Amino acid sequence: MNSLTSLPAVALVVGGLLLALLVAAAARIGVRALVPAGERDRVPQIATP
Repeated sequence: MNSLTSLPAVALVVGGLLLALLVAAAARIGVRALVPAGERDRVPQIATP
């Protein structure tokens, strides 16, 4: 864990952003795979509080 926190701040920020982009891309692919095409327009309505 010390080796991760000893990295420069720029590397940690860029790594965090890349991780967030990977999670967002995986979520998009997951929704496309799991939700039928006719119901995809309702996904944002269900996901919002």
